[in-house]
Amino acid sequence: MRRFKLLVAAAVLCGATPAYAADCATALQSIFRNEGGYQCMRGDSGNWTGAHVGKGELKGTKYGIAASSYPKEDIKGMTLQRAAQIYRRDFWGFLRLDGLKSQGIATTILDTGVNCGAGTAAILVEKTVNILNGTGSDVPLNARITPAMVAWVNVYTKPREQRILFYLVFQALRSERYAAIARQDHNKRQFLEDWLLRTWG
Repeated sequence: MRRFKLLVAAAVLCGATPAYAADCATALQSIFRNEGGYQCMRGDSGNWTGAHVGKGELKGTKYGIAASSYPKEDIKGMTLQRAAQIYRRDFWGFLRLDGLKSQGIATTILDTGVNCGAGTAAILVEKTVNILNGTGSDVPLNARITPAMVAWVNVYTKPREQRILFYLVFQALRSERYAAIARQDHNKRQFLEDWLLRTWG
């Protein structure tokens, strides 16, 4: 039953027919819903300019833009427009998401990049491709999304069933990544359930 529910959720997210091209503004609507506004928890390493609890200045996170990654930004005064600019430049563009045809897949990858880092999201895409390509020649795990990889994903995810499968494999790898983070850093364990709910909710 749970597997069926996941398949249905994936089908709704991915849609029946890929869009002509994924749209960043549409994806950002989902990102801003997930991230919310300003928060400045002392126990969250992302809120510190030194990227570790107690290191640097406690500036917080707003709209998902964290002081650990953007120590020179005015986090508390961050506007939606500025956050969108950063996401387009450092995440959407880096991950070549404008080349994807499936809005659902692009939004999922962007959400992962925002929550885990763009490099991690890229590696998860590479791992997903390596699992599904069936060619026996894996792409390197170097966090570099190439035009050829984007083209492969578009072809592979054109059929609805394969689009769902790509989504499920990617999200399973994402869940494994969250579990690994929680195991390695006890300060991050408090966020594991929220991360998993964000992945599968």
